[in-house]
Amino acid sequence: MRSDILKKNAEEEFDKLVKSIDSEGIEIDLIVEMNERPFQGIVDIIHSRNADLLAVGSRGRSKTAAILLGSVTERIIEACNVPVFSTKKKGQGMSILEAMFDI
Repeated sequence: MRSDILKKNAEEEFDKLVKSIDSEGIEIDLIVEMNERPFQGIVDIIHSRNADLLAVGSRGRSKTAAILLGSVTERIIEACNVPVFSTKKKGQGMSILEAMFDI
């Protein structure tokens, strides 16, 4: 079962991350679910749990998406009714001028 392996890997990485940060007083949960529309699954979970904030990583898979945030993250921001903190790995983004010249 490939999905079981992926879930186990996600849980192990999550545990490493949580142990490496000061999370005293902050509830941090790992939720692994499958959804044909990932952004909608994420938004549904956030709304059902009455979350205060969503932190999400963004990759940006196309040149247009790189200008913004990435299609999934962009849709989450549009549909979510809580603040969304989005971040990219250093060096993964591009400046607006780079993107305009590259399109």
